[in-house]
Amino acid sequence: VFQWLMQSGAISAGEMLRTFNCGTGMVVVVAADRVDAVEAVLLREGETVARIGRLGKRNGEAVVYQGQLSL
Repeated sequence: VFQWLMQSGAISAGEMLRTFNCGTGMVVVVAADRVDAVEAVLLREGETVARIGRLGKRNGEAVVYQGQLSL
């Protein structure tokens, strides 16, 4: 659906990211020293895991998108 919308509406990847939840259904935020343990539990329980970012002190823009939007 998102790919169709992006192509049919001539919507840029940046606008898609600003406007829509493009498929990330749940986000879990954990301390850096617990990432591997939490990931192991989620995988063991059959969840799909993707490390999508990290939190840090803001030095400019509130949100910085990196990489490619893959729909």
